[in-house]
Amino acid sequence: MRAIVFGLIFIFFAGSIWQNTQKLNSDIFSLIDVKLNPYDEKIVQNYNSQNDFSILFKDANDKEHIIKSAKNSNLFINRNLEDFNINVLNKMSLAFMDKNKINLIKNNQELFFDNSIKDLFLPFKIKLLSDDFFGLVSTENLNFGAKFDPKTKLLKTDNFYLINYELKPDYDYDKLLEFAKNLKKIDSVFLNSPALYAAEAKKTAITQSTYLGIISTILSGFFIFMIFRNIKVFYILVVVIFSLVCALGGTLLTLKSVNFLTIVISTSLIGLILDYGTHFLSANMGKSIEPTSVKNVKTTLLSAFFITSIGYAIFLFSPMKFLHEIAVFSIFALSSALLSSYFLFPNLIKNERFTSHVGFDKFLNFYINCCKFCLKYIKTVLAFVLVFMFIALFKIVNLDFKDNIKNYSLAPQNLVDDSKVFMNEMSGFMTSKFIIVDENSTSKLVAALAKDRLIENPFYFSLFLNDSSLQVKEIFKTASKDPKIISKYENYGFDRRSLDAEFAKIINQKIFSPRDICDALKAKCDNFFIDGKEIVYVSKAKINGEFDGILSEFNATYSDYISNLNSGFTAVKANAVLLKLCGFGAAFVILWLFLGFKKALDITTCIVFVSMFCVCLFVILGLEIDIFVIFGLILATAVGIDYMLFAFNDRLVLKERILGILAASITSICSFGTLGLSSTNAVFSFGFSVSIAILIISFVASMLALRSEI
Repeated sequence: MRAIVFGLIFIFFAGSIWQNTQKLNSDIFSLIDVKLNPYDEKIVQNYNSQNDFSILFKDANDKEHIIKSAKNSNLFINRNLEDFNINVLNKMSLAFMDKNKINLIKNNQELFFDNSIKDLFLPFKIKLLSDDFFGLVSTENLNFGAKFDPKTKLLKTDNFYLINYELKPDYDYDKLLEFAKNLKKIDSVFLNSPALYAAEAKKTAITQSTYLGIISTILSGFFIFMIFRNIKVFYILVVVIFSLVCALGGTLLTLKSVNFLTIVISTSLIGLILDYGTHFLSANMGKSIEPTSVKNVKTTLLSAFFITSIGYAIFLFSPMKFLHEIAVFSIFALSSALLSSYFLFPNLIKNERFTSHVGFDKFLNFYINCCKFCLKYIKTVLAFVLVFMFIALFKIVNLDFKDNIKNYSLAPQNLVDDSKVFMNEMSGFMTSKFIIVDENSTSKLVAALAKDRLIENPFYFSLFLNDSSLQVKEIFKTASKDPKIISKYENYGFDRRSLDAEFAKIINQKIFSPRDICDALKAKCDNFFIDGKEIVYVSKAKINGEFDGILSEFNATYSDYISNLNSGFTAVKANAVLLKLCGFGAAFVILWLFLGFKKALDITTCIVFVSMFCVCLFVILGLEIDIFVIFGLILATAVGIDYMLFAFNDRLVLKERILGILAASITSICSFGTLGLSSTNAVFSFGFSVSIAILIISFVASMLALRSEI
């Protein structure tokens, strides 16, 4: 009956995974919920929601192959984005009029119209706009980070041709990576898209979670077999599979979205999931297992569950959404592990006996002797540790506490290299620094800032437009009635009626706002405008009193959202330290209630001391004390209290206490330690900090258990 109930629960959560896979994401910006200003939030959201896919290529002859590959891939919205629809500008020629020609028509109308007539008869002169009779627009003006090349009908940067596509909302990650791989076979092709980074992150997460989980399971399985030497011990894998499926299914049901990094890190739970079963087996070594035998360790299992779960629950008080995901996943996993270890696992190994391998017995004796040796010379050991921590203190004082979001993920080098090419070719737009200003003040603000070199490479939509449209219209209106100018065209065979029609097109042309023009071009207007204001991207900004004064004069605001995100991460780190201190206090109170003041003080002191030592160790090793290191220590200390409870459990003989500590800690060290193999810094930091802390805490707990024997 129990097996049927657990089977139905398993099917339910497995089904929820199948139904909610769309909730999985690989967006690094979704890892935190830091407070950004409204403009930062909208720009980051816009970046995350973009399905832009840009291609730079050297040889124009590759155009057709690229276009054909894109169409065959069925990844992109069926729009002819590869050919820039230049003729949409016919009704906006005044807005895009060449600035040199504007100056010329203002200062010398006769020369302007003479040049216009000459251009009409030049045999090799390519007219950009089919309806631009007076030749107002030139390629120099159509420089949207790339100039329009009339020969190839493509946008062209200084060194490459540019094609932009838009991915379908439901594009397939694997197909996108395959498409990108095939394009990269062409010489000098460079790709840029947020979707590519997301696809690579998803692929890496799946790969890492798979092989890290396999390595963790194999290592844990090996040690478990050495400890309990019975093939039936591997029934414990039923508990592992059941717990992980319930955890993922429950998390997807509970939360709106789940980051793939959560799954990678949560593979480390395998060790903690195994703890319940190993606690039970350690307390029944050499005895015939009965389903009721588990009742003897009920208190131990419950205390282990609550203490570890509280360690994860602390994550819920962090402003970091990613840690909320880990907390929910872990609590589901640990709850499932507790229930299946208590109600299901004992039935699977009924009437079996478990004894340790002779090799493990030798290791256990060696381990106990090491603990006794350290206890014998405890003063020397403590002196060495204190000197070590004192040396580390000098480095800690000079540490930069600030965080960098770039350290929390690892982008493939090929994507980074391609992005660098895009930054070199389109430097103005590829930046996180921007100024928000009223649309009608943009040019004046930029001019004021550029005058004193307070900004570099300003890039904004109205940069490509002119603000002299009304004045030029008046000049054309006057010229249309000037006999001298009219006669110039008539001398070359143009009749008055057709000439009047061309003048009328300019005179009656509507004056568009920058936003209207952006919409007409079907550009990504959210990249350039926000809440009725214009975005000015800058590669560098010199922040000083003069800069702030000019911004204040134009009621403009400056922001660097990457810098703001880094500040947000730093705030999360400070919050994590506060949570850790609160966690120590809560642990002391709970232990005091159950074990008394002295034991609670001993355990808490040891845990605090180990945490401080681990921080010093990481500093000496040159590792960054980032958010994941701190939260790793929070978790490790919660797990470590569980080992301390074993050390103070007078119901167990000494060897059973040490065995319980070792059995639990070895599997946890294996599972968290495998995260140290990850190439993603966040995963490495979390796994390494937990495994090192657990290693030290388990050794200290073992010494406490042996203290009465010395």
